[in-house]
Amino acid sequence: MLIGVAIVTPSGASAGIGFAVPVNTVKRIVPQLIEYGKEIRPGLGVRLLDDTIARQNGIDGVVIVRVTPGGPAAKAGLRGLRQGWFGQVLLGDVIVGIDGTPVGDTDELGETLEKYKVGETVTVTILRDNRKMSVKVKLEVAD
Repeated sequence: MLIGVAIVTPSGASAGIGFAVPVNTVKRIVPQLIEYGKEIRPGLGVRLLDDTIARQNGIDGVVIVRVTPGGPAAKAGLRGLRQGWFGQVLLGDVIVGIDGTPVGDTDELGETLEKYKVGETVTVTILRDNRKMSVKVKLEVAD
């Protein structure tokens, strides 16, 4: 664990914040910052529904709102929300697992994807029309 402190003292008082970053996170991100100037994270190419809204609607898992055209999820055939004939919102795919690891919310999805690298292929388990199915997705650089 790396620990740091930032102190701003325009008045002369010692006021600031402390923070801690896991050493494995630093080891993973610093080389990317040096080489690319930013963190390179693997992604599915999707926009996700806020977890609070999903829970309010009784949905367990991560709801795909939109699939990026030409992105990894689109290539794998994943679907986002869509509009019905009468203007109602119809549920698309709900992500419930990655390579056998259960995913219940967006934080768990992010933590799980952090274990992979851009270019790797993962098996995404989804619920579609109340049926569980799995699709292979090749991870690309997240937006």
